[in-house]
Amino acid sequence: MQMLTYSFFGSKATIQAQLNDFISRSGINELMATSHIYDQRARLRSYRLLAEALNA
Repeated sequence: MQMLTYSFFGSKATIQAQLNDFISRSGINELMATSHIYDQRARLRSYRLLAEALNA
């Protein structure tokens, strides 16, 4: 359950808000993401969506 503390789910806007809050509270300057998605295309799509959320 501790791992879910730093898991983000939802729409692009929700993820953006959660990530911005996490980044500002933690003061990090680097973010590492991992995904347990077996299908390579789905995993790449997930990472693209994350990159869009971070760059918006």
